[in-house]
Amino acid sequence: MSTRVDVGKRVSRATLEKALGTAAEKLGWKIDSKKEYEKKYTLGSVRETQRHSWTDFNLKKRFFNRMQVTTFPQTTIDYFLISPYATSKKDVEEYLSAVSDNLRD
Repeated sequence: MSTRVDVGKRVSRATLEKALGTAAEKLGWKIDSKKEYEKKYTLGSVRETQRHSWTDFNLKKRFFNRMQVTTFPQTTIDYFLISPYATSKKDVEEYLSAVSDNLRD
């Protein structure tokens, strides 16, 4: 189950993604990302188009996926989704606090 996390202000996608990665590294977590695309076909000329729909960041601790963070492809973003798997509420709160610290002006 995903939980929406409001950033509190609009930030660029690059700024948010950097803050997510830096927070993970600060806490000793590994992070990798995967962009997801929506595929669509158009009849008539039968052509396929793809558009970037979202990016998933998998956070690992001791080789196991612990959380997934999802961002969306807008130019500026004011929220993201977090899906904790096998992690404690304390770990989630520490991660979100570190992300918040990285987004401060």
